[in-house]
Amino acid sequence: MAQNSQIDKNKIEKTLIECRRLLPRSVTDLDQFSSPEKIKDNYSSFIRECHKSWKEVENSIVEKTLLLEKELERLKKTRKIHLPRRIAI
Repeated sequence: MAQNSQIDKNKIEKTLIECRRLLPRSVTDLDQFSSPEKIKDNYSSFIRECHKSWKEVENSIVEKTLLLEKELERLKKTRKIHLPRRIAI
């Protein structure tokens, strides 16, 4: 991407790493869900934590997608790239 870009490769990589960390499987890193037995004993809490984690990831992805679309539109206006009107997600 251009030097004056609002986003860069490192920022995208950081975001992807953050999303991976927030994925529901990360819930098993919590002490209360660290074993299958603990998950079974607290299954409803486990599901709630997974849902919460997923929502955090989902919000982050939407935010980053909007930022990418804005950046792509800016680049399109400067004629550095040629893109379709809207990016399908």
